[in-house]
Amino acid sequence: MTLEQADIEGIAEDIYRRAKLDPSEPADPHRIAAKLLGDDAIQIVRGGPLRGDGYLARVGSQWRIYVKAKLSNERRLWVLSHELAEYALRDVVDERIEKLADAAAAAVLVPRRAVRRAFRVPEDIPRLSSSLCVSGTLAALRVGEAGGPPVAVVAPAHVHVRGPESWSWPSERELRGLAKAGAVGVDRLRLPDDPRRTVLIVAET
Repeated sequence: MTLEQADIEGIAEDIYRRAKLDPSEPADPHRIAAKLLGDDAIQIVRGGPLRGDGYLARVGSQWRIYVKAKLSNERRLWVLSHELAEYALRDVVDERIEKLADAAAAAVLVPRRAVRRAFRVPEDIPRLSSSLCVSGTLAALRVGEAGGPPVAVVAPAHVHVRGPESWSWPSERELRGLAKAGAVGVDRLRLPDDPRRTVLIVAET
């Protein structure tokens, strides 16, 4: 099964609608989980074994999300969004289910319509990151995924690119050069939460 970005956005918006929430307004994953799965759906695990930072399980007729207690707020929100995405994808049989859930989780945390409303200039990315309690990298990549200009995040170990299929970024080596020296038509932004990372954004013409 192959899911395009439009499908991922649709999954996230469907999660909002099934929870009777407006998909154009970012919602706290705790609230989404309560509305979609019930008030006691989130179980905080303070001791004992736990697979990773959290997981989704069915207990009788109730779906529950088990989350490790000692997580940062940002990490907890990500784990909840990921498990909500797994719940939405529970009938999908695909070896890439974790990656699909990650993609849908990003769209739950940073909804497409909210990005389109909030993003105008590169400096909007740190504000989006702070207001939604997500990393600057996630906020930047969502700009590219949600129909904004093409975006590349150049990190010490990896380079991530997002944008329309019609757009082609140069090689990783060239992108690293752009991150250092810049170029006409490409805006650069250092991420406040990780200054080692540089966001490259194709300037609108």
